[in-house]
Amino acid sequence: MDNISFIFWEVLKVAGLAFAGLLAAKALARVGRPKKGPEQGKERNLTVLRGALYAALLILVGLGARVLGQNWAAAIYFWAGEGNLERSQVVKACDNAQRAVNMRPKELRYWRLLERARVARGDYASVLRDESAIRSLTGGSLTEDDAIKIVACHFALGDFDQVISGAHEMILKNHDFPTPYVLQGSAYLAEKKYGEAEKSFLGALQLAPTQIDAVTGLAQAYFLAGEKDRALSVLRTTERYPFDAVARKHFEDLKAQYGH
Repeated sequence: MDNISFIFWEVLKVAGLAFAGLLAAKALARVGRPKKGPEQGKERNLTVLRGALYAALLILVGLGARVLGQNWAAAIYFWAGEGNLERSQVVKACDNAQRAVNMRPKELRYWRLLERARVARGDYASVLRDESAIRSLTGGSLTEDDAIKIVACHFALGDFDQVISGAHEMILKNHDFPTPYVLQGSAYLAEKKYGEAEKSFLGALQLAPTQIDAVTGLAQAYFLAGEKDRALSVLRTTERYPFDAVARKHFEDLKAQYGH
Protein backbone atom coordinates (compact mmCIF):
# COMPACT_ATOMS: atom_id res chain seq x y z
CA MET A 1 0.00 0.00 0.00
CA ASP A 2 2.89 2.38 0.80
CA ASN A 3 4.43 1.63 -2.60
CA ILE A 4 1.17 2.42 -4.40
CA SER A 5 0.83 5.67 -2.46
CA PHE A 6 4.43 6.63 -3.31
CA ILE A 7 3.94 5.95 -7.02
CA PHE A 8 0.66 7.91 -7.07
CA TRP A 9 2.17 11.03 -5.48
CA GLU A 10 5.34 10.90 -7.54
CA VAL A 11 3.34 10.61 -10.78
CA LEU A 12 1.23 13.53 -9.59
CA LYS A 13 4.38 15.57 -8.96
CA VAL A 14 5.71 14.77 -12.44
CA ALA A 15 2.41 15.80 -14.01
CA GLY A 16 2.36 18.97 -11.92
CA LEU A 17 5.91 19.85 -12.87
CA ALA A 18 5.21 19.29 -16.56
CA PHE A 19 1.98 21.33 -16.41
CA ALA A 20 3.65 24.21 -14.56
CA GLY A 21 6.52 24.21 -17.06
CA LEU A 22 4.08 24.27 -19.97
CA LEU A 23 2.12 27.19 -18.53
CA ALA A 24 5.31 29.14 -17.84
CA ALA A 25 6.58 28.50 -21.36
CA LYS A 26 3.31 29.71 -22.88
CA ALA A 27 3.41 32.83 -20.75
CA LEU A 28 6.94 33.61 -21.87
CA ALA A 29 6.00 33.05 -25.50
CA ARG A 30 3.66 36.03 -25.25
CA VAL A 31 6.57 38.38 -24.58
CA GLY A 32 6.88 40.55 -27.71
CA ARG A 33 9.35 39.92 -30.51
CA PRO A 34 11.67 42.67 -31.83
CA LYS A 35 10.20 45.03 -34.44
CA LYS A 36 11.67 47.62 -36.75
CA GLY A 37 11.37 51.29 -35.95
CA PRO A 38 11.72 53.36 -32.80
CA GLU A 39 10.50 50.49 -30.59
CA GLN A 40 13.19 48.13 -31.84
CA GLY A 41 15.61 48.70 -28.94
CA LYS A 42 12.87 48.23 -26.38
CA GLU A 43 11.72 45.03 -28.05
CA ARG A 44 15.27 43.71 -28.12
CA ASN A 45 15.48 44.22 -24.37
CA LEU A 46 12.31 42.21 -24.03
CA THR A 47 13.85 39.45 -26.11
CA VAL A 48 16.90 39.35 -23.85
CA LEU A 49 14.59 39.23 -20.83
CA ARG A 50 12.60 36.45 -22.40
CA GLY A 51 15.76 34.46 -23.05
CA ALA A 52 16.86 34.89 -19.43
CA LEU A 53 13.44 33.79 -18.21
CA TYR A 54 13.52 30.74 -20.47
CA ALA A 55 16.93 29.85 -19.04
CA ALA A 56 15.64 30.27 -15.48
CA LEU A 57 12.61 28.13 -16.33
CA LEU A 58 14.82 25.36 -17.72
CA ILE A 59 16.98 25.45 -14.59
CA LEU A 60 13.95 25.23 -12.30
CA VAL A 61 12.42 22.40 -14.30
CA GLY A 62 15.77 20.62 -14.33
CA LEU A 63 16.12 20.96 -10.57
CA GLY A 64 12.58 19.67 -10.08
CA ALA A 65 13.25 16.72 -12.36
CA ARG A 66 16.47 15.99 -10.45
CA VAL A 67 14.62 15.93 -7.12
CA LEU A 68 11.94 13.63 -8.55
CA GLY A 69 14.63 11.44 -10.08
CA GLN A 70 16.35 11.09 -6.70
CA ASN A 71 13.02 10.22 -5.08
CA TRP A 72 12.51 7.44 -7.60
CA ALA A 73 16.09 6.19 -7.30
CA ALA A 74 15.86 6.06 -3.49
CA ALA A 75 12.54 4.22 -3.70
CA ILE A 76 14.00 1.68 -6.13
CA TYR A 77 16.92 1.03 -3.76
CA PHE A 78 14.40 0.65 -0.94
CA TRP A 79 12.27 -1.87 -2.85
CA ALA A 80 15.39 -3.77 -3.87
CA GLY A 81 16.53 -3.88 -0.24
CA GLU A 82 13.16 -5.24 0.88
CA GLY A 83 13.43 -7.97 -1.74
CA ASN A 84 16.98 -8.76 -0.63
CA LEU A 85 15.82 -9.24 2.97
CA GLU A 86 13.00 -11.52 1.89
CA ARG A 87 15.57 -13.67 0.07
CA SER A 88 18.01 -13.50 3.02
CA GLN A 89 20.52 -11.52 0.94
CA VAL A 90 21.57 -9.52 3.97
CA VAL A 91 24.69 -7.82 2.59
CA LYS A 92 22.85 -6.61 -0.52
CA ALA A 93 19.94 -5.47 1.65
CA CYS A 94 22.31 -3.36 3.76
CA ASP A 95 23.92 -1.84 0.68
CA ASN A 96 20.62 -0.94 -1.01
CA ALA A 97 19.07 0.42 2.18
CA GLN A 98 22.16 2.54 2.83
CA ARG A 99 21.95 4.00 -0.69
CA ALA A 100 18.28 4.87 -0.11
CA VAL A 101 19.15 6.57 3.19
CA ASN A 102 22.04 8.47 1.60
CA MET A 103 19.75 9.85 -1.09
CA ARG A 104 16.82 10.63 1.19
CA PRO A 105 18.07 10.83 4.82
CA LYS A 106 14.78 12.27 6.07
CA GLU A 107 12.70 9.30 4.95
CA LEU A 108 11.99 7.22 8.07
CA ARG A 109 11.05 4.01 6.29
CA TYR A 110 14.47 3.92 4.60
CA TRP A 111 16.18 4.12 7.99
CA ARG A 112 13.98 1.36 9.37
CA LEU A 113 14.84 -0.94 6.48
CA LEU A 114 18.52 -0.21 7.07
CA GLU A 115 18.19 -1.09 10.77
CA ARG A 116 16.34 -4.32 9.96
CA ALA A 117 19.09 -5.30 7.53
CA ARG A 118 21.79 -4.46 10.06
CA VAL A 119 20.10 -6.53 12.75
CA ALA A 120 19.87 -9.45 10.32
CA ARG A 121 23.58 -8.97 9.60
CA GLY A 122 24.46 -8.81 13.30
CA ASP A 123 25.72 -5.23 13.09
CA TYR A 124 24.09 -4.18 16.35
CA ALA A 125 26.53 -1.37 17.15
CA SER A 126 25.56 0.50 13.95
CA VAL A 127 21.88 0.30 14.89
CA LEU A 128 22.65 1.89 18.26
CA ARG A 129 24.72 4.62 16.62
CA ASP A 130 21.73 5.50 14.43
CA GLU A 131 19.33 5.85 17.36
CA SER A 132 19.65 9.65 17.38
CA ALA A 133 18.82 9.82 13.66
CA ILE A 134 15.69 7.72 14.21
CA ARG A 135 14.66 9.87 17.16
CA SER A 136 15.05 13.05 15.13
CA LEU A 137 12.61 11.69 12.55
CA THR A 138 10.05 10.50 15.12
CA GLY A 139 9.84 13.71 17.12
CA GLY A 140 12.30 12.66 19.83
CA SER A 141 10.55 9.53 21.09
CA LEU A 142 10.81 6.03 19.66
CA THR A 143 7.88 3.87 18.63
CA GLU A 144 7.51 0.52 20.40
CA ASP A 145 9.00 -1.34 17.44
CA ASP A 146 12.00 0.99 17.25
CA ALA A 147 12.53 0.86 21.02
CA ILE A 148 12.38 -2.94 21.06
CA LYS A 149 14.97 -3.04 18.30
CA ILE A 150 17.30 -0.78 20.29
CA VAL A 151 16.86 -2.77 23.52
CA ALA A 152 17.38 -6.06 21.65
CA CYS A 153 20.63 -4.73 20.17
CA HIS A 154 21.85 -3.80 23.66
CA PHE A 155 21.05 -7.36 24.75
CA ALA A 156 22.95 -8.85 21.80
CA LEU A 157 25.99 -6.76 22.78
CA GLY A 158 25.75 -7.77 26.43
CA ASP A 159 24.74 -4.32 27.71
CA PHE A 160 22.35 -5.82 30.25
CA ASP A 161 21.97 -2.70 32.39
CA GLN A 162 20.86 -0.81 29.27
CA VAL A 163 18.41 -3.61 28.48
CA ILE A 164 16.88 -3.50 31.96
CA SER A 165 16.52 0.28 32.01
CA GLY A 166 15.23 0.44 28.43
CA ALA A 167 12.70 -2.34 29.00
CA HIS A 168 11.57 -0.73 32.26
CA GLU A 169 10.92 2.54 30.44
CA MET A 170 8.83 0.71 27.84
CA ILE A 171 6.84 -1.10 30.54
CA LEU A 172 6.03 2.22 32.22
CA LYS A 173 4.65 3.51 28.91
CA ASN A 174 2.67 0.36 28.09
CA HIS A 175 1.94 -2.24 30.77
CA ASP A 176 0.21 -4.55 28.26
CA PHE A 177 3.16 -5.21 25.96
CA PRO A 178 4.84 -8.55 26.91
CA THR A 179 8.06 -8.25 24.90
CA PRO A 180 9.82 -5.75 27.22
CA TYR A 181 9.14 -8.08 30.17
CA VAL A 182 10.82 -10.92 28.28
CA LEU A 183 13.85 -8.82 27.40
CA GLN A 184 14.14 -7.56 30.96
CA GLY A 185 13.85 -11.09 32.34
CA SER A 186 16.49 -12.35 29.92
CA ALA A 187 18.87 -9.59 31.04
CA TYR A 188 18.29 -10.47 34.72
CA LEU A 189 18.86 -14.12 33.85
CA ALA A 190 22.19 -13.26 32.22
CA GLU A 191 23.16 -11.35 35.37
CA LYS A 192 22.13 -14.37 37.51
CA LYS A 193 19.42 -12.34 39.27
CA TYR A 194 16.94 -15.19 39.22
CA GLY A 195 14.32 -13.61 41.51
CA GLU A 196 14.06 -10.51 39.31
CA ALA A 197 14.03 -12.70 36.20
CA GLU A 198 11.13 -14.72 37.64
CA LYS A 199 9.05 -11.57 38.20
CA SER A 200 9.70 -10.32 34.67
CA PHE A 201 8.82 -13.60 32.98
CA LEU A 202 5.68 -13.99 35.11
CA GLY A 203 4.68 -10.48 34.08
CA ALA A 204 4.97 -11.48 30.43
CA LEU A 205 3.00 -14.71 30.96
CA GLN A 206 0.18 -12.89 32.70
CA LEU A 207 -0.25 -10.90 29.50
CA ALA A 208 0.47 -13.72 27.04
CA PRO A 209 0.38 -17.27 28.49
CA THR A 210 1.65 -18.72 25.21
CA GLN A 211 4.75 -16.50 25.00
CA ILE A 212 7.32 -19.20 24.29
CA ASP A 213 10.38 -17.18 25.31
CA ALA A 214 8.73 -16.25 28.61
CA VAL A 215 7.92 -19.91 29.38
CA THR A 216 11.46 -20.95 28.51
CA GLY A 217 12.98 -18.10 30.51
CA LEU A 218 10.89 -18.79 33.61
CA ALA A 219 11.73 -22.51 33.56
CA GLN A 220 15.41 -21.69 33.09
CA ALA A 221 15.36 -19.17 35.95
CA TYR A 222 13.99 -21.81 38.31
CA PHE A 223 16.41 -24.47 37.08
CA LEU A 224 19.48 -22.24 37.43
CA ALA A 225 18.31 -21.19 40.89
CA GLY A 226 18.39 -24.88 41.87
CA GLU A 227 14.59 -25.34 41.79
CA LYS A 228 14.32 -28.17 39.29
CA ASP A 229 10.81 -29.22 40.32
CA ARG A 230 9.43 -25.71 39.74
CA ALA A 231 11.15 -25.61 36.34
CA LEU A 232 9.49 -28.91 35.34
CA SER A 233 6.14 -27.69 36.68
CA VAL A 234 6.30 -24.65 34.40
CA LEU A 235 6.94 -26.88 31.39
CA ARG A 236 4.10 -29.26 32.32
CA THR A 237 1.72 -26.31 32.59
CA THR A 238 2.21 -25.67 28.86
CA GLU A 239 0.05 -28.74 28.15
CA ARG A 240 -3.00 -26.60 28.96
CA TYR A 241 -2.31 -24.14 26.17
CA PRO A 242 -2.45 -24.40 22.34
CA PHE A 243 1.26 -24.36 21.48
CA ASP A 244 2.30 -25.56 18.04
CA ALA A 245 4.27 -28.76 17.41
CA VAL A 246 7.64 -26.97 17.28
CA ALA A 247 7.09 -25.33 20.66
CA ARG A 248 5.90 -28.60 22.22
CA LYS A 249 9.01 -30.38 20.95
CA HIS A 250 11.11 -27.59 22.49
CA PHE A 251 9.40 -27.97 25.86
CA GLU A 252 9.79 -31.76 25.80
CA ASP A 253 13.51 -31.35 25.13
CA LEU A 254 13.76 -29.01 28.13
CA LYS A 255 11.89 -31.52 30.31
CA ALA A 256 14.36 -34.18 29.35
CA GLN A 257 17.28 -31.84 30.05
CA TYR A 258 15.98 -30.64 33.42
CA GLY A 259 14.75 -34.09 34.49
CA HIS A 260 18.21 -35.66 34.52
